[in-house]
Amino acid sequence: MVETDRLILRPLLAEELELIAADPQQLTRKAGLTVEPDLAEEPVPQAIESMLVGLRAADEIDRPWQTFWLMQLKPDGHGVGMLGFKGVPNEKGETEVGYGTTFAYRGKGLMSEALVGLLGWAFASGRCQAVTAETLPENGASQRVLSKAGFVRVPEHTGECWLWRLERETWRA
Repeated sequence: MVETDRLILRPLLAEELELIAADPQQLTRKAGLTVEPDLAEEPVPQAIESMLVGLRAADEIDRPWQTFWLMQLKPDGHGVGMLGFKGVPNEKGETEVGYGTTFAYRGKGLMSEALVGLLGWAFASGRCQAVTAETLPENGASQRVLSKAGFVRVPEHTGECWLWRLERETWRA
């Protein structure tokens, strides 16, 4: 787990991800975790299904890199978003991050806080040297989250999404 000023970040187990994808309210009934009802709106169930493939095959040490981390508010533990890496760092120590916040908790700086916390964990692991992320050109909110965390846009990237990158050596918590 990772703790920030207002949040606890908790890596989810495969069973918990399955419950979120099926019906987030089942997570409350079966695992005792409360989450916002819109936590699993599209495209989250598809992302969870993709995540589960790697998570089920992962060794214990790799599981935090292969799952979503639930953003839980302090002090009640209510889940308001998820973020995670899209796999273990490659041979160069690079991985990609993705994230989402439920509607009622957007614009409050929570995702920026969560991302900085997760980056601290990743860079402290010794396995990660750089993290990338993609945003749509019109997604200014996501671009602000990345900028606040220290990411810079990679100008030579072409395609539908913009590519952002943060190097461990330039990162400041």
